[in-house]
Amino acid sequence: SIGRNQYPKIKAFIFVNLVHQSYPLPNSTPNHQNKLNQEMASMLRPFARGNARSAAFINNFSIGNRSSTVASSRLMSTQSGDDAKPPTALAKLHLEDGTTLTGRSFGSHESTTGEVVFTTGMVGYPEALTDPSYQGQIISLTTPMVGNYGVPDRKKLDKFGLPAMFESPKIHASGLIVQNYSHHYSHWKAASSLGDWLKEEGIPGLCDIDTRMLTKKIREKGAMVGRIEVDLNAPPPTTWENPNDRHLVAEVSIKEPKVYGAGNPIKIMGVDCGMKYNMIRLMVDRGVELTVVPWDHPFAADMHKFDGVFLSNGPGDPTYCKETIEQLKQAISVPESEVKPIFGICLGNQLLGIAAGGEAKKLPFGNRGQNQPVINHATGECYITSQNHGYHIDTTTLGDDYQELFTNLNDNSNEGFIHKSRPYFTAQFHPEYKNGPTDTEFMFDTFLAILVL
Repeated sequence: SIGRNQYPKIKAFIFVNLVHQSYPLPNSTPNHQNKLNQEMASMLRPFARGNARSAAFINNFSIGNRSSTVASSRLMSTQSGDDAKPPTALAKLHLEDGTTLTGRSFGSHESTTGEVVFTTGMVGYPEALTDPSYQGQIISLTTPMVGNYGVPDRKKLDKFGLPAMFESPKIHASGLIVQNYSHHYSHWKAASSLGDWLKEEGIPGLCDIDTRMLTKKIREKGAMVGRIEVDLNAPPPTTWENPNDRHLVAEVSIKEPKVYGAGNPIKIMGVDCGMKYNMIRLMVDRGVELTVVPWDHPFAADMHKFDGVFLSNGPGDPTYCKETIEQLKQAISVPESEVKPIFGICLGNQLLGIAAGGEAKKLPFGNRGQNQPVINHATGECYITSQNHGYHIDTTTLGDDYQELFTNLNDNSNEGFIHKSRPYFTAQFHPEYKNGPTDTEFMFDTFLAILVL
């Protein structure tokens, strides 16, 4: 919670306070000293865990009009106390290739099944766990220490009435696997530990797992179905339920249309296949009245009412969204006089690709994380992107009217395409990812600029 550029400032405050305590300067006033102490306390607060000694240390600097009880209250509300205990209950992870790993349960102590995937992001577990694209999946985080900054307040809403720190109203992942779980947390936005949040939502969490070995196994064999099992005497499953055999989009999409930014001048229809909240935030902040509709809404007949169409991210196999694909086929086949811009992200990229004649193929282990390099064929620029997908479009199967726009430099899979003459374009990656990188957020500006041409 403290940037690198603040450390010299902290060191300066420590030095100034030590000098003033021992050798008060002639022009130093009590008010000046109080202000310095209060500023120093606010900067040091994130370093201290919520125990009696650290609270007393911080409160020594919290003088003036603020009482020590106020400072202690703030300290304890954003950090774990000495009563926080590491997890002890054992649980197992069974994989469909016969592998069994034993760890400790730090979330909801119950069993679950899902597709085990890994993501390489070092931060952002509140956003990842609430991303609807993770529906039915057990996430393994490759960063070794997880949980040290806790989880924000679930009840805090932003100006759009959405949970301010999350991408949906609940956790969509089936489970979470980490190497080292930090049962102590400290962050100025924190309201609870990661483990307590998982327990609230009924989601299992498993720690003390060699996630490096697990990641290497998935890279070699591909994503596989797994089961977190809390009954240590239960045998490994003999049959496996693959979540990709379910219509995951239908599970996460809204049921009725909803409008955000009512009255804004630009009218966009957003097809919700598992839409992340930050997509809504970024568009409404740019002057969009966004009408979000269910995945199977007959939107082709309504396009004349809007300035453009946005296709969201979502989970699972895109071929299950037959109704959406059929609507897109109609939308991209209209006469030139009726053409409306279409922008698709992630699953939206795949759905538009299928509608354009392309074939969606499953990647061996997918691309998930915050450090995926993507080349822009139009400009030659390379972007670092956030991604979360298990399928991609084989651009060699697209119609002649389309060309590849972005390519992943790790595996050469398609990351987006564009129509040669009409304003249809896509991104397989996530330009909107809330905690970065934000290299490609300009794509929302590009979409809206096309609307006003």
